[in-house]
Amino acid sequence: GLALLAWAGKRGSKPVALTPYQRVLSDLEGARRVLETGQIQQAAFDLSWGVRAYLEATLGLPALEWTTTELMRGLEKSPLVGVSQRQTLQEVMEGCDRIKFGAEVPPLERQKALWEAAQGWVEALQKGLEAQAAREKIKPPPEAPPSPPPSTVAAS
Repeated sequence: GLALLAWAGKRGSKPVALTPYQRVLSDLEGARRVLETGQIQQAAFDLSWGVRAYLEATLGLPALEWTTTELMRGLEKSPLVGVSQRQTLQEVMEGCDRIKFGAEVPPLERQKALWEAAQGWVEALQKGLEAQAAREKIKPPPEAPPSPPPSTVAAS
């Protein structure tokens, strides 16, 4: 993500502002690259941070400040995140937590599975957000309030 901004800056052009979705895709790709270098804990931090920052930007939750438990509780209120989606995200976040805090060093295949689950989860939420935005654009405009009655002030 930052590499793109730095590269754009070196070319003399203004940095390109990324959408939250573009940003999380960049963050997830960065986490995947870090994972491939064997930096397991750093990859888990990057993956978790990227998803949390995306949730903060798109759903307005303080996801970067919350624990995983608080995050799951906060997502219960979102109509865009169903029960199965919350369960998937909980597995990803708890897996990252176990790696980040040294409780687990899963095999590489399990780590890649966490990354793939996070990627799929983000893509599903993005589709939900886009569908919601499309529905909101299609809604008929609200009816105008009724006009006030004509003035009853007598002319002199």
